[in-house]
Amino acid sequence: MKIKPEGREYATWTVTTSDPVTGLEVTFDAGTTWAAMDAVDATTFRVLIAGPDATDNPVGTVVLATGRHFAQIRAVDSPEVIIRDGGTIDVG
Repeated sequence: MKIKPEGREYATWTVTTSDPVTGLEVTFDAGTTWAAMDAVDATTFRVLIAGPDATDNPVGTVVLATGRHFAQIRAVDSPEVIIRDGGTIDVG
């Protein structure tokens, strides 16, 4: 996924598991700040990503600096377990 510095877009991930997923969080670049993801349906989750020049971002938007960012996703009810690597998001 690529976002312009002034842009904003949803990053969406699908999780397939035999256990129901009640909530997911995402962090970027092995960070310590985790953002809640919105459930689109039982297996699809998303978070709104914005570039550093985007303005009037809704609450909960993750603003990323220009560059390549690596996402990691975890379950809210098991924060010690990384469910999956979420790939990369390029800003710029």
